[in-house]
Amino acid sequence: MLLVMLHAMLVLVTAMPTERHLLFASTPSSGSPVIPQDFSFNCSAIERLPPQTDPTPTWDINLVELIVVDLGNGAYALVDGEGDTKQENEDGVAAPTSGGFVVTPAGIVVVETYLNYHTACQARNLIVQTAPPNVPIKFVVCTSAHGDHCWGSSVFVAEGVKFVQHQETFKLLSDTDYVNGDKTFMMNAFGYNAGIQETTPITADMEMMLAGDSDLDLTLGHDTVVAKYFGRGQTHGDLFVWHESSQTLFTGNPIIADGPSMPWLLDGGVAGAKQAMVKLKAFVQAQATPPTIVPGHGVISTAGASIATGYINYLSELQDLAAEAIVANMSFTQA
Repeated sequence: MLLVMLHAMLVLVTAMPTERHLLFASTPSSGSPVIPQDFSFNCSAIERLPPQTDPTPTWDINLVELIVVDLGNGAYALVDGEGDTKQENEDGVAAPTSGGFVVTPAGIVVVETYLNYHTACQARNLIVQTAPPNVPIKFVVCTSAHGDHCWGSSVFVAEGVKFVQHQETFKLLSDTDYVNGDKTFMMNAFGYNAGIQETTPITADMEMMLAGDSDLDLTLGHDTVVAKYFGRGQTHGDLFVWHESSQTLFTGNPIIADGPSMPWLLDGGVAGAKQAMVKLKAFVQAQATPPTIVPGHGVISTAGASIATGYINYLSELQDLAAEAIVANMSFTQA
């Protein structure tokens, strides 16, 4: 019966408190040596596809130009530098996918591999340019099975790299029917000339490291990095990536944007999403200073507790409205 309210679960405008934003960017050093890894994927063979206009996509991955945002203490975000993410969020639109990476002396943790190979290659090249010499990529985390967060994973295949996913994400990405269906969904949203069809999210040469319904430690050396599990935020396999020394939390889709935004419950699960947000809020509030939040499709922010509160309130109201409709024996149309 909760389907009565699904139309309201899109990323639309709703009021939520907004705190200070982090909008500074860093330019990778042109003199940085190449990371000492032999990637099997040849990025030099991948060209940017032309802009799409027929039909115009929700956002055009072919126009995305990733930039590095230095969050301090080895944490970096990778976000679109071409569009106006803040304005897109204020207009109720999800911006292109955000991700990032954490550099430690013992290795690098990559968060998200994006929608297609060209964008994943952008990310890989920026990581190579930004990282100090002799620091290899060790972990590549996909926060969910949604294609704009994981289709580009093949770009990062190299000896010593482990691909980190929740076990439910791995199941979906190993299912040909799911992959084909999600590619169709993604192409309907982001265009049929976006390089989506060519991608393979899981290949035989990937070394997988799967999380269950609990946190997974990705600590390298003495620099704490954790793939956190708060529950079913949007899918059964949502992972958040926490870097302790920078107080940075990469959220994937469970937090779409600072605001205005709503929980995007594409896979359903109102009760689970609410429980996950309660746990997320408690974690954020337990930190000595407000953590830096890198949301799935929005402006970097320190308003994690406020965002979670807004999501919890929305989901509570959604549950109440659905319950009222059931008690009143309302039809789908009436509700």
